[in-house]
Amino acid sequence: RKGSVLHFIEVKSAQSDFDPVHNITPAKLRKVINSAHYYMKSKKLDMAFCIDALLVRGGEVELIENITL
Repeated sequence: RKGSVLHFIEVKSAQSDFDPVHNITPAKLRKVINSAHYYMKSKKLDMAFCIDALLVRGGEVELIENITL
């Protein structure tokens, strides 16, 4: 949670030269969004939320906020 927005974070990593951002496909993103909706409904939460991505490349970490289709 950051302020009044609940953040769901998809973590992707890579060990080689492959960029982990390519593992965030539209199908995977839809699953994450559906899971976020289910969580919000099951916990009876009525607040804004967004989907973020945390990319781990070797020893570096990058946060991409509010990823969308």
